[in-house]
Amino acid sequence: MLRIFDSLKSLVSPELTSKASALLGEDNTKVSTAISTVIASMLAAILQKGDNNTVKTVLEDAGKSNILTDIKGVFANNISMKQKSIGNDFLGAILGTKKNEFENVIANTSGITNQSANKLVTMIAPVVAGFLGNKLATNGYSMSGLISQLNEERHSFMGFVPSGIANLYGLSSVSDMGTKVNTKYVDTDKKVYVDEPKKGGGWWKWLLLLILLLLLFFWWRSCNRTHYDDNEYVEYSETYVAPVDTTNQYRDNAVNTDKERISTTVPLANGDSLRAYKGGIEERMVKYLDSDDYKNATADDLKKKTFEFDNITFEFGSATQMTPGSQQQIDNIASILKQYKNAKVMIVGNADKKGTDEANMSISQQRAKHVEDLLEKAGVGSQVVRAVGEGDSNADHPASDTDSQRREDRDIYLRFVK
Repeated sequence: MLRIFDSLKSLVSPELTSKASALLGEDNTKVSTAISTVIASMLAAILQKGDNNTVKTVLEDAGKSNILTDIKGVFANNISMKQKSIGNDFLGAILGTKKNEFENVIANTSGITNQSANKLVTMIAPVVAGFLGNKLATNGYSMSGLISQLNEERHSFMGFVPSGIANLYGLSSVSDMGTKVNTKYVDTDKKVYVDEPKKGGGWWKWLLLLILLLLLFFWWRSCNRTHYDDNEYVEYSETYVAPVDTTNQYRDNAVNTDKERISTTVPLANGDSLRAYKGGIEERMVKYLDSDDYKNATADDLKKKTFEFDNITFEFGSATQMTPGSQQQIDNIASILKQYKNAKVMIVGNADKKGTDEANMSISQQRAKHVEDLLEKAGVGSQVVRAVGEGDSNADHPASDTDSQRREDRDIYLRFVK
C-alpha cells in the first residue's frame, strides 16, 4: 500500500504537472518540485495540528463532497466553486493567517513566481483535502488514526518541507514526534486501531535495528553501487569534484578542469580569515555580499546568480559520505553566513544524465539535503531556506560521455534568496 505522500504525488500525474506548468508559464521541473513541496508542507502542517476539530470538519466535508472526481479540471484552471471553497477552508484550517508567507517560501524555494505559487497552492489544497477526506468518510479512518499514520510516515515527506515553512509554523518538532504521540496508530491493511506503546522496554529493538543498518551500510559500500526501487543499477562517480591535495592546488571541475587553483585567504568583516582557493566560492560570496549588486538585487536577479561549491567531495555513489576535506568548505560557508546574518540561501543539487530520471532526482535531492543538514549543524540552519534536487535537468553532457566529462554536471551550488 502506498504511503499518503506517495499516493498524493501519484494523483498529480506528470500530465497534470505539465498542464499546470503550461497554465502558469513556468518550467515543468520547477513546478514538479513545487508540487512535492506544497503537498509535503500541508501534510506536516496537519501533523503538527494533531487531532484538530476544525481540520477534521473540513476534511469530512471534502470526503462527503467527493471533490476528486474532476482533478483534471482543477489543474486546467476549471476549478469548481465547491472545490475552491473546500480548498480555502482547508488552507485556513492548517495555515491560519500565514498563507501568504507560506506561498512566498514555496516561490523562493522552487524558483517560481509568487503568483504561480498562489495558484498552485489553490490547485493542490482541494486535492489534499479530498484525498484525506475520503479516508475519513469512506475508508473507516478516525482523525486520530489519520494523524498516527502521518506520524509513522513522516520521514517520507519531511525532507521536502522547506526550513522556512518549518520555522513559520513551528514544525521543527515534527521530526521527533514519535516520542510524543501516545494516542493511536493504525494497521492500514486491517483497519484496526490499537493503543500505541508508551516509552521504555523496547531499547533492544533499536539496538538490533542499528546493527542491521550498519551491516547493510558496509555491504552497500562494498558493492560500489546504488539500488533503487525499480531494481535498476545506476552507477555514479565517487566525487563531484577532485579532493584537496597536499600541494594546496586542485583541479576545479566546476570552472575549468585544466586550471590549477591556488590557496589563498579570504578576510571577513570581524577580522577573521578563511583558508580557501583563489576565485572559489568563498571569495566570490564575500565579494558579492559586499557589493551594491547584492544590496539592490531583486528576487529575480538573485535567481540568475549561482555559487557553485568547488571543493565538495562525496564518496562513490553516496549521498551522505564526504571526505574530510569537504567539511572545510562547509565550515567556511557557515562562517560567511554568520557574518551576514540577513542573507538567506537555498542549496541545489544536480546529477548527470546517466541513470533514470527518478534515480538522478533522488541522489541530487539527497546530496543537497545533506549539505543543508551540515550547515544547520554548523549553526546557520535558519539562513538555509531550502535544499532541492534538480536531477539531470541542467546537465550538458549526454550519458554516453566519459565519466570525467559527466562529472561537470554532478555539481552542487547555492543561491541567495529574499
